[in-house]
Amino acid sequence: MNDDPEPWDFRGGLSGEFQRMLPGHGNRDLFKHPPMTAVYCIRSYCTEDKAEVQKIFKELQRGEGQIPLQPKLISDSLSSGEIAPSPHCALVVEDDIGVCGYALGLTDAKQAAGMDQRPGSDTLLKDFPSLVVAQVLPRVTDPSPVKRMITQLLSSIRNSGKSN
Repeated sequence: MNDDPEPWDFRGGLSGEFQRMLPGHGNRDLFKHPPMTAVYCIRSYCTEDKAEVQKIFKELQRGEGQIPLQPKLISDSLSSGEIAPSPHCALVVEDDIGVCGYALGLTDAKQAAGMDQRPGSDTLLKDFPSLVVAQVLPRVTDPSPVKRMITQLLSSIRNSGKSN
């Protein structure tokens, strides 16, 4: 520190100085997150979860009023259980009611694509061979368990040797 009465060399410059003027020394007072009222458990997907994942997939698809696409997307096949996720690349999140979300991944989606995919998907899958699908029921109001679940899934895909 120097003898300057208004030092501007604080970390963050003018932005950091503004944040220090806010009540509570930050923006936590201005941007409230929903109170955490539920406890969530993130765990590995097992075969017993297949029915719950299908139930969530159908419920969210019905809620969006989606018309089944022709040809079917790989992510839909993964969520509906037609394609199994890659080993160690599937997670579910639970609350006190039960399974309320999932994140599934394929390290090599090109094998799952087969011949029934849209034209041009070969080029896309060549550049980005991995696929991730995640869905969470609307009753999950806290974004942090979903962020942790996706971060853990991406880490699992990276650890399997795939970078995309």
